[in-house]
Amino acid sequence: FAEGQHWRLYDKLGAHTLTLDGVTGVYFAVWAPNASRVSVVGSFNNWDGRRHPMRKHHDCGIWDIFIPGLAVGDQYKFELKSAQGTLLPLKADPCARQMEAPPGNAAIVHRSHYVWNDQNWLDTRQATSALSAPLSIYEVHLGSWRRDKNDQWLSYRDLAEQLVSYAKEMGYTHLELLPHPFEPGHNKTYHTLGARLARTEQEKSYGELICECELASRSDIESAINEGDAKTLDDIRRDVRMGMGPCQGGFCTLRTIGIWHQLHKLPIENANVALRDFLQERWKGLLPILWGAQLKQERLDELIYLSVLNADHLPGEKASRLGPKMYEKGTVEENPDAKI
Repeated sequence: FAEGQHWRLYDKLGAHTLTLDGVTGVYFAVWAPNASRVSVVGSFNNWDGRRHPMRKHHDCGIWDIFIPGLAVGDQYKFELKSAQGTLLPLKADPCARQMEAPPGNAAIVHRSHYVWNDQNWLDTRQATSALSAPLSIYEVHLGSWRRDKNDQWLSYRDLAEQLVSYAKEMGYTHLELLPHPFEPGHNKTYHTLGARLARTEQEKSYGELICECELASRSDIESAINEGDAKTLDDIRRDVRMGMGPCQGGFCTLRTIGIWHQLHKLPIENANVALRDFLQERWKGLLPILWGAQLKQERLDELIYLSVLNADHLPGEKASRLGPKMYEKGTVEENPDAKI
């Protein structure tokens, strides 16, 4: 993990049911290198952070604990104290396998028993060129696409029947599920479906879009850089979803690093390293789950950055600068170049 070589963090971090020395329970793990204390809280301990404090692995900043007796269905969050000992608001698990339905936001211990039955597709995909096959993506938010007669969300079984039939009838080949909640009471800037589109149309700022897929404007990117304490392009991605749309950063990555270079007068070598680090991390995360026509987009990104921009040979260090040390207290103040 500390070397940046663990490419399937979701298999390690989060909550996982297991049996340890004959005792069944749940193993929890979370990365919080600057916290002075981390605890698991939930319905099983009355949300009391004193009951289950976690153990810190100082070499990588991961906290973990095994709690006997817990099982699938238990709700939980993480309670953290800052480096100064300040108790922070409860945090959701970034690697949770299941979450409460809005407006609840607790993570839920979950273990999938789904058995894949797509062997026929796997057997035939070799005969189809994913790079030349047609691609038409329907972006949809499951909670707002259609409701039942009682204005309640459709079940996944109902969606499988109705949504897939609709998409095929309309000529779409793929579905992209939008993650934003569409429920009253959520922050209107980031969590209301359509808020960014409405703002763009109202301000007529079409030419200011940096990430067209996620409708992230130049002002969004600049705010993430200046106000979000971003140290890497990945920090900006987490703040404004830059690079998380269908193109997976194919166009907006270069634009974003250009803005960062303009704002902070970064040495061009540092900007190149930040660009390469981000592209490599996106590739590591995508590699295990690339499927079908997604390979076509990845091929386009490869052509842009390797064939056209020659990213592998731009000036700057070849080794990654990403790692826990990037987020240690005082890093930016003592080494301004770290904030790239």
